[in-house]
Parts: sequence; C-alpha cells; structure tokens
Amino acid sequence: SRGKGVAILLYAPGRVTLQAEAGRVTIESKTSYPLDGTVELTMRPEHPTRFPLYLRVPAWTRQYRATTSDSRYTGIPGQFLTIDRRWGAGDTVRIEMDMTVQLLPGGPSYPYSVAVQRGPQLLALEQTLNPGVQDFQAAGPSTIQPKLAPAHDQIRADWSGKQVYRMQALVAGKPRELILVPFARGSSPSSPRSRTRAFKFRTSTSTTSRRSGAPR
Repeated sequence: SRGKGVAILLYAPGRVTLQAEAGRVTIESKTSYPLDGTVELTMRPEHPTRFPLYLRVPAWTRQYRATTSDSRYTGIPGQFLTIDRRWGAGDTVRIEMDMTVQLLPGGPSYPYSVAVQRGPQLLALEQTLNPGVQDFQAAGPSTIQPKLAPAHDQIRADWSGKQVYRMQALVAGKPRELILVPFARGSSPSSPRSRTRAFKFRTSTSTTSRRSGAPR
C-alpha cells in the first residue's frame, strides 16, 4: 500500500490482499508480461470504497495506457499513474504498455557498446540458435533503431523459454538475420558449450560498424 491507496510496482500474474486505509483490498492480476505488455487487474475491496490506485509506468516504454469501465488514462514513463475513483468488487483495470525496443549505451566503461533491450529485458545472441555465425564479434545490429519479429519457428524442443525474436543485422559487414533471446534465458540446457552474447557496436566520424560480444 502507499499512503491512502494501493501501489502496483511489479507486473506478474497472481493475487494479493493488502490492508489500505480504506480497508482490505484483494487484487488479481492476469498477464503474460514480459511476453507482451497487457495486464488486467481485478479489484476486490471488502466493500465499495474510494481510494487511489498508483500504477508504476516503466521508464523504458514509449506508451502506457490504462482503461477502466468509464475512463482511459495515459501514463508518463518513469512516473506513477494515479487512478483515484470509487472501486467495487469486480472492477477491472486493463493496462497496455508498449514493449519498446531500443539500444542502451555502454556508458564510460564501454563507450562503443550498446545492448539491445525489449521492454524490461536485455536480448542476446545464443550460439545454438545462430549456428551459422562463427564469430560473434563480427555480428550486431544493422541500425540504431532495430526492429524485432517473433521467431516461434526457431524455438528448440529443449528450450525453456517462449521468447525468440528475429532481427536484421550485419555479420562481417554482410546483411543477415539473427535470432535473439532474453539474456536471462540464454544457453541451451542440452548444450553446455553454448555461448550467449549481448551486442555492442563501434562508431567513428565517417563510418559505423557493428559488433557483438559481452563486455570484457
């Protein structure tokens, strides 16, 4: 709880009961996040009452919207969205956030490096899903605004995750499609020698070349 209301900080499926100033409130959450950015919250207060619901808007999203039965709200990235209304048992809030794809700079330690991020997840190359790429150091994004497409046909039988994406890239300066997975899901359990790498790319005043590899 937060002040007189209830705050949602993390998005995951489940059910929780909280003690707010207005009384006990049970919230049910249905979502496939971070597979997608849709979350449905069902409010079940002990009795109909008014209190503010605070929704954390991730800093990485370009668009965040929340809809109730009678209103629509737009959140500001990096802030809380407040829905202050009278809640009854069964009232719902539908959240839709864009799973924005972006490149994150490596900072002072890795000034020529970036990571590919989708929503809250860092993506990476995984060797077993890119068998034709012999040198990970020669592979990377072909643009500073990469686009991803689902690659469900690339999911292996021994792969534990459901998220696999295609990205147009360059390998040794030649166009190629690469398969990316969340970094936390990297490495095939049946291939102990499999490698997972985040991306980096190098720039200069006249040319731009891309590379991949975990920071060293």
